[in-house]
Amino acid sequence: MVTHELTVFPDGRIDGAFSVREGDYNSHTLRFVLTQDLTAASAKLLLWPAGAEKPTVYGVLLGHGQAAGQDVQFTPVSWGKAPSRTQIQLELLDNNGNLSVTKAAVFCAMDYLDEYRKSAGSAENMRSQIQDYISDAAKAKLAADKVKAENETLKRENAALREQLAKLQQK
Repeated sequence: MVTHELTVFPDGRIDGAFSVREGDYNSHTLRFVLTQDLTAASAKLLLWPAGAEKPTVYGVLLGHGQAAGQDVQFTPVSWGKAPSRTQIQLELLDNNGNLSVTKAAVFCAMDYLDEYRKSAGSAENMRSQIQDYISDAAKAKLAADKVKAENETLKRENAALREQLAKLQQK
């Protein structure tokens, strides 16, 4: 059994990383360590395998994990098909299995922030690629203009030499 420890901060950030290969079912435990004032009497782990419309839900109240104070653990049965990325979401619940409004707001904000950062990163990446393409195009245009100018010069020189040759042949 492999245990992956992930730290959960009050602002919704999660620190830690893990990877699971296809077929590694029931052999990886996710342990979420809650920091500062965060506690959970219960929790849900939602896993979205790539391309899935609905998440697979693992809940403490359903007997799929455990939560006590600042420690939440789950051992998912399935991670989806490899190679793919499975998104996870942790929901901290009270004794009745309800998500507090504050925690729900934090998770929504965290999700929006994550999406914003992804889109901002994508936009910055596209901006950088476009700048590279523009720079390459400008360099290519300069090189083409230089070749055209050199070609024109050579044509004039060729014409002058032909004219001199013609004058020499007439003498």
